Amino acid sequence: MNRLGIPILPSLVNAVILISIFSTTNSFVFAASRSLYGMAQQGQAPRVFARLNKQGVPYLCVLITLAMGCLAYLSLSQGTVKVLNWWINLVTSAQLVSWTCIAITFLRFFYASTRQGRRSDLPQLGSLQPFSAYTLLVCSPLVFLFQGYYVFLPGAFNGPDFVFAYGSIFIFLAILAGYKVYWGIFRRLPLRFWVPLDQVDLVSDLDKIESMTRKEEEKRMATHRTLGEKIEDILF
Repeated sequence: MNRLGIPILPSLVNAVILISIFSTTNSFVFAASRSLYGMAQQGQAPRVFARLNKQGVPYLCVLITLAMGCLAYLSLSQGTVKVLNWWINLVTSAQLVSWTCIAITFLRFFYASTRQGRRSDLPQLGSLQPFSAYTLLVCSPLVFLFQGYYVFLPGAFNGPDFVFAYGSIFIFLAILAGYKVYWGIFRRLPLRFWVPLDQVDLVSDLDKIESMTRKEEEKRMATHRTLGEKIEDILF
């Protein structure tokens, strides 16, 4: 845009990018901190991360999540920016593995709820399901396979680049295997990779969740809402 001599538009694009980055960061900090909090509650992370402040915010989880942003300072040096790129590649590939797991999890839920006749009980149904989940199940692994293609070009193979481009899948499988072995050996639970669809638990804690949802909905409706909040309800 600068080369073409277009005024104002480059600054406008920069402003949109900054707003997008801020919005994305806000969303990801919330999601990551609550995920860590949930893991701490279930004993999958140190219990210290289950601490809450007076407002009910898992402040330690938020601080740890925000601290990860300090890795961006690695870009200030030519020597450390390579480490930052490795980290970005690892996180990106891990995200693709996560989306693949999300697709598998949803499909299992979809067919389990259908098999058990509980699908009609759901308050909302995706009109494109399960086809959109299958699309995700196909696209995410494909992107994962090809996102590090450059390491396979003639004479371009590099050990660290390969590890950080594809290492997340091995880390995931190691954690999954370790988790299964731990619960099988030390907790004496059966090692089952798949649970039959008619045995998938779709009812545990459901009453509690519905009660919480109902209370929040009643509280929201009883509170005087501003015009902006009413517009937000209509849009979203």
